[in-house]
Amino acid sequence: MCEEIMKEKRGELNQRIENEYALFRFTTLSKSRREIYDDCNIIHFYECLYEYFLYKETIEEKHIRACLACENILINLYDLYLKNEVLHYSRWGEIEEILDELDMKSTHNN
Repeated sequence: MCEEIMKEKRGELNQRIENEYALFRFTTLSKSRREIYDDCNIIHFYECLYEYFLYKETIEEKHIRACLACENILINLYDLYLKNEVLHYSRWGEIEEILDELDMKSTHNN
């Protein structure tokens, strides 16, 4: 893909991640303290992935395409993580493994 188009797609991805994260944060902070405590795992997941998308300078084109094909990117990634016990998200390389899974899933659906 042309560099200019990739730049646009990356901007679109960042905006969608930002919007989804903001909605998640608002919804989470509207919950009771107990519900927030019970949601600690998904909160940690969202925070790690949000930081990845915010600070990672280069994201593979296939990962950008796979994410943009999702209606709700972060929740789809979280669902993939929950379904596959070998996936982790503490390091960027591990997040990229989740993105690889999303890419394989979207490739098989097309």
